[in-house]
Amino acid sequence: MAKGDWKYKLMRFMQGRYGVDEFSQALMIGSMLCLLVDMFAGTGILYALGTFGMLYALFRMYSRNIEARRRELNWYGLKSRKPKAWYKLTKKRIQNRKTTKYFKCKKCGQLMSVPRGVGTIKVTCPKCKDVTQHKA
Repeated sequence: MAKGDWKYKLMRFMQGRYGVDEFSQALMIGSMLCLLVDMFAGTGILYALGTFGMLYALFRMYSRNIEARRRELNWYGLKSRKPKAWYKLTKKRIQNRKTTKYFKCKKCGQLMSVPRGVGTIKVTCPKCKDVTQHKA
């Protein structure tokens, strides 16, 4: 077998199949976590859940029904949007905690930020245009 033969064969095998996407990656990571926790906890439920997740991720990757897989990816994108946004905002707040102060608008709840150490300033909410004084 020549050196590049296996790559060519794999390429030919995957032709017309869906392949790996963000949902499949999340399924694989979640399944591995379930299997890892089950090693210590010893519950059969986590083992079954991890195994099922792994098999479903593999099924999605090798599937030829591309439209159905795209619908599943769209569903995953809608369900994961809020947790991803929360994680991104929390990470940003932790990184900027020394230079920026965050607060919510009293009228609409929009999250706003002001630089720390500038004294009392007037802040206009970008969403509802409410003007409030805030001590930074």
